[in-house]
Amino acid sequence: METIFNLARKACGISSAETARLLKEPISVVKSWCSGLQAAPEKPVAILLNLSQQQNTHAQKIGLDIYRFQKKAEAANKNYIAESKNTLTF
Repeated sequence: METIFNLARKACGISSAETARLLKEPISVVKSWCSGLQAAPEKPVAILLNLSQQQNTHAQKIGLDIYRFQKKAEAANKNYIAESKNTLTF
């Protein structure tokens, strides 16, 4: 069975080694928390869950910015095509 700590680590997209550096804990401790050999304290779990939430918030903002940019680019392209048709002579 997967531990909450390991699920939170995976949600952050970071390795056990990166988690150890982030939390300033030995890799052996992080691995024992991931595997469930030792129960992870509340604070490291909270840190990972908070990081995951921050990543999701930023990803949503970036996604919305990209969507808006694409809509502006599509509108500009349509205007350019329309203007080009008006200036073409045969």
